Amino acid sequence: MKPETRPLDRVNPRVGFDNYAFSSSSSSTQPSPDQAFLGQLVQSNLWHHRLGHPTNFVVSLMLNKAHIHVPKISSPVMCHPCLAGKVSKLPFPQHHHKFTSPFATIHTDLWGPVPCISVDGYRYYTIFIDECIYFCWSFPLVNKSDLFSMFVAFYSFLVTQLILLKLYSLMGGEYTCNCLKQFLLDKGIAHHLSCPHTPEQNGVAERKYKHIMETTSTLLHTAKLPSKFWSYACLTVTYLINRMPTPVLLHKSPFEMLFGSSPELNHLRIFGCACFSLLRHYNHNKLQPKTSKCVFLGYGIKYKGYLCYHVPTL
Repeated sequence: MKPETRPLDRVNPRVGFDNYAFSSSSSSTQPSPDQAFLGQLVQSNLWHHRLGHPTNFVVSLMLNKAHIHVPKISSPVMCHPCLAGKVSKLPFPQHHHKFTSPFATIHTDLWGPVPCISVDGYRYYTIFIDECIYFCWSFPLVNKSDLFSMFVAFYSFLVTQLILLKLYSLMGGEYTCNCLKQFLLDKGIAHHLSCPHTPEQNGVAERKYKHIMETTSTLLHTAKLPSKFWSYACLTVTYLINRMPTPVLLHKSPFEMLFGSSPELNHLRIFGCACFSLLRHYNHNKLQPKTSKCVFLGYGIKYKGYLCYHVPTL
């Protein structure tokens, strides 16, 4: 809509008109030198376009600092280009219901393929997190298809502790294969899937995955080890996180919640540090040295001991 104009007898030549909109007249009558036309103030929505589509708050703040006055509008104008270019998901509601018994609900996620194959041949890893005590289990995998057999073994482990009732996962093909569906059905386990392209609905697993990956990268960088040792670093990180107190558990550790006692810390060592393993039982004769410099790569899961890597084979 074109603004109304009216002639002025006198105009201050120092006054600028950048904040006004003018309409051109089709009349052939030329204005005299002492006449000008005043227009309406530029609306805030036009400033919104001029400034590159910032938020209404930023527009208001910039105009106030520049001492530019704009007319007040009764209701905000919806900017369709902003919707097309900036639309995002609404925040997800907080999940307030929490199970009070361990192993009632498990969250899981799978990561990979890793940019480089690990030194022991793995390209993926999966994690399982208990919703009650936040205890985490991580397992490296050679292929995505190995997830089913790994979950069956993990379930067999849980059966010795308590029956698993629910499994939360993403909608990836490794979690929707027929063999896993049939297994969950046979065991009476409810399988909850997140919506497509909505990993936020599997937030427990996503946050744990982020924590594990950031710490894994930190351990490898600190130890100056090649990326192919990521699988050992990942298992070590999981081992340590389970022993760390967390505000979610009122500053108790998942280990303490699961086993009812504080974890032992005296056996912990720095990942990637030098160590000297006893090699006498691996020697072919008594003239060979009884030890050699190795690299500490973590803690044994199936036995009480350390994982060490022989330096000459790096």
